[in-house]
Amino acid sequence: MLAGLALYSCKDELAQELTGSIIGTVADATTGEPVPTVGIVLEPGGASALTGSDGNYMFTDLKAGT
Repeated sequence: MLAGLALYSCKDELAQELTGSIIGTVADATTGEPVPTVGIVLEPGGASALTGSDGNYMFTDLKAGT
C-alpha cells in the first residue's frame, strides 16, 4: 500500500510539471501575407500575445491540458 501511494504522488508531481507551447502565424486570407500587431488571446486562460512584424506569435510554458 505504501509503494502505491509513493507512485501516485510521483505521478501527480510529473503531471504538474508538464508544459507545452503554441506557435503560429497570422496571415491575410487573400494575399497570404503575414499580418503584424494582431492580438491573440487564449480561451480559457486569458494568456495574450501580439504578432510580430512577421505575423508570428508564441505562447510558452502552458500548463498541460489547457
